[in-house]
Amino acid sequence: MAHGTANRLMDSATLSGPILTTLSRDLSEGLNPGGEARSIPGRTMNRCALRCVYDCMHIPILILFALLPRQDLGAELMRQQQQLLEVQRQLRESQATLDTIEQEQRALAKLSCSAELQLIGGDAVRTVSAGDAVAVRIDLFSTVSRPRDTCLPADIRMTVSYLDSNGTLVCTGAIDGVAIQREPTQHIGMEIRPWNFTQFVWWRNQPPGTNTGPVNLTCMNPDGVGQVLAAQLDGVVSVRIWTTVLPPGGGLSTVELDLGLQR
Repeated sequence: MAHGTANRLMDSATLSGPILTTLSRDLSEGLNPGGEARSIPGRTMNRCALRCVYDCMHIPILILFALLPRQDLGAELMRQQQQLLEVQRQLRESQATLDTIEQEQRALAKLSCSAELQLIGGDAVRTVSAGDAVAVRIDLFSTVSRPRDTCLPADIRMTVSYLDSNGTLVCTGAIDGVAIQREPTQHIGMEIRPWNFTQFVWWRNQPPGTNTGPVNLTCMNPDGVGQVLAAQLDGVVSVRIWTTVLPPGGGLSTVELDLGLQR
């Protein structure tokens, strides 16, 4: 309650300031040197009236300063100053965090790699006859950006999906490390046997001394809980193969091949 009274008194003092200034001016203008009242355009000033008004405004201000709880006001100002300092500290910490994030993003942008994979010759949609020994040759041209120590070697990954006549997924699988790209530009030749899961893909032109031979495919049912064997592909009519180049520093590129399976 004391604080409310003090606040109201302070508001009154604030509003009274301009009034006192005007009254002081009017007092000096409304009195002659001898103390006699003189006329001011639009109004006639009387010394007693002016003195009374001046005193009536001045005395409450003196009472205001006498009653103002200066100790409590000083404590409140100190508390608000501490809060302001805390807000400023938090703002500085937030700005430092933002600066760190921006620096990390700029560093990541410099390390980001780009890649592009293209099919060389041949159609992306082909028809394949039945047989475990039937092979499809594909040739790819892959480009990966620099720097070399960030973007190479890049992994060539293959994802395979077998579909029935309704376009329903029968099984799917993925093979990492089908090939390895060690140069910024590289030709990659592969041979795919869509009817043979144990010798599904072979990297034909891998470097000498590193020939690992055909790689098998593990084809899982749509629920991912059971393996489907090649002998169980009676209702399958097509297989889609996505070959992707994945640099270690980010970026990727994919080529799709659609093989129609005949029996």
